[in-house]
Amino acid sequence: MDQPILARLRLNRRHLLLQSLPWASGLAALPALPAWASEPAAAQVKLVQGEVQITSANGHHRQPLVGEAVHVGDLITTGPGSELHAQWSDGAYLAARPRSSIRVDAFRLQGDPQDLSWITLLQGGLRMVTGWIGKAHRPGFRLKTPVATIGIRGTDFELQHLGPTDGTPADELGTHILVLEGATVLFNDSGEVDVPEGQAAWVDREGQAPQKHEQVPAFLRRRRGRFEGLVDNEAANIKATILAKLQERSLATTGQTLQQRIDQFRQDNPDSTLSDRELLQRAQRRAAQHRGGKDGKGGGGGGGRR
Repeated sequence: MDQPILARLRLNRRHLLLQSLPWASGLAALPALPAWASEPAAAQVKLVQGEVQITSANGHHRQPLVGEAVHVGDLITTGPGSELHAQWSDGAYLAARPRSSIRVDAFRLQGDPQDLSWITLLQGGLRMVTGWIGKAHRPGFRLKTPVATIGIRGTDFELQHLGPTDGTPADELGTHILVLEGATVLFNDSGEVDVPEGQAAWVDREGQAPQKHEQVPAFLRRRRGRFEGLVDNEAANIKATILAKLQERSLATTGQTLQQRIDQFRQDNPDSTLSDRELLQRAQRRAAQHRGGKDGKGGGGGGGRR
């Protein structure tokens, strides 16, 4: 059998099953694989529980399987009581909470200052343990909601965004973040607030300046899911995971520790040692440039509000 055809079939097991009928008339009857099956992966599905769907940028819907790739442009949607866990190619780990919509806006991992990890939480919640990009190249990491952006300093956090729908408690509306380890900054055009470990902050609506919660709200503490132990385990072993991912791509040498690799990156790229405010300003400028290059109008790019 022709080797290129074999390679295409191995890319997606379901594609092979769906195309089993045309065997008698030859392999030429097989259509091309959908775009989402051949694009570079941003992440890999580690757990699926309940009603979960992924919609690709071209509108293709699929029910994900463990081990399946998540691509740039994919929209992850979870139903009531459902979860999806995915490990990003830079070692980061994301747990999508029930009733959530999460979009992968951009991802690039080459171990240089052009690396990107951009995600948008449109609705619902997630927990994320950041990987190589979040720890070594903070300007390349961006997690947005419809009303704010999260900047990070190598961290583990819980994020929730709820829009005004029937039955949503008033105190849970908007974007809320709880930092479990490390630190974040929550910002938008109206202001910013630093959120250290063990504290929480929120933005009620677009145009409102972020502010800290006086104490962590009970609804944020209740966000732990059925499989939280898996996330805790990933968080505890995140350094080893990141290093293994870098070594898979020949972006770290054997015997090199993660801190040595980060120190090397920062020495080679002095901008990575800028202050948090300078990093955020650069990240915002780069995001604006990216949107301008994408649509030619300087706004409305893939990471913006839809």
